[in-house]
Amino acid sequence: MESMTLHVEKQDVGSAIVSNKWTSVFFDNLRRTIPSIPVKIISIKEPTATPKQFYVGSLLDDRLRLRQTIKVRIMQEGDSFIAFCKKFEEYGYGDDPMSAVDDLRQAISELYWTLKEEKGKLGPAMVNLWTLLQSDIEER
Repeated sequence: MESMTLHVEKQDVGSAIVSNKWTSVFFDNLRRTIPSIPVKIISIKEPTATPKQFYVGSLLDDRLRLRQTIKVRIMQEGDSFIAFCKKFEEYGYGDDPMSAVDDLRQAISELYWTLKEEKGKLGPAMVNLWTLLQSDIEER
């Protein structure tokens, strides 16, 4: 049985958000047992199939090209999504998985240009990151 989130409201009691695999069973049983209780369904959020990880082959900056795909992990925090690239230790955020990935692709581009501009002032960790970025990204 799939998990779902159900937001219900009952007059004079308030509202509740229930999220687990038994939500639909509970609500169906409640309606059958006590049909006279006026309960208003505010929203039902069905689970969606979101991949946990996949590979990205391009950045959003047309001046840059990835030499190889990069692995991206997708996580969900409440209603928001986070795309994480462990290789570059960069994150992207969005309302859905693809906007989080696009934000990550933009963040990696900005990281590239920032480190390039500041390369004479970088500490050892950032020099290593800049070297890694240069090995995986080329300018067009």
